[in-house]
Amino acid sequence: RRWRALCRVRTQKPVGCIVAKSKRASESFRLLLLWRRIVRGAAAANATAANPNVLARRELHLRVHAAALGGDLAAATLLRIARVGLTTDAATLRGQRASAAADLEAAHAEKVSNHRQNARFLEATARDAWCHRLLQLLQVIGGRHPVLS
Repeated sequence: RRWRALCRVRTQKPVGCIVAKSKRASESFRLLLLWRRIVRGAAAANATAANPNVLARRELHLRVHAAALGGDLAAATLLRIARVGLTTDAATLRGQRASAAADLEAAHAEKVSNHRQNARFLEATARDAWCHRLLQLLQVIGGRHPVLS
C-alpha cells in the first residue's frame, strides 16, 4: 500500500515505487516457481496412476445401447398390438368373403368411434381441470380458499 501512495505523485516517479514493483514481481515469480514445482511433483508421483478408464467408457456405451434397445422393444410392442388387430381383420376376410368389405368397414368404424370417445373423454377431463383451476383462482381472489383460512 505504501508504494501505491508513492506512485500517485505526478511530478516525478519516486525510486520507492520502482523498488516496490520489482519486489512484488520477484515475489510473484517465486510463487510461480513454487507452484510449478508442486504441480510437477504431483504429476511425477501419480504418473503410474494415469491409466485410461476403459471400464467407464464401456459402461457408457452399454447405457447408450440399453436405451436404444428399450426404444426398439417399445416399438416392437406397439407393432405386436397392431399385428393382432390386422390378424383379426384378416380372419374376418378369410371367413366370409362376400361380406368381408362390410365387416372391415364396420370394424373400422367401431375403432374410429372408440378413438373419438377417448378423445372426448380427454377433452372433458382437460375442460374440468381448467374449470377447477379457474374456481380456485376465484376463491383465492375472493378470500374463501381453504389455504387462506
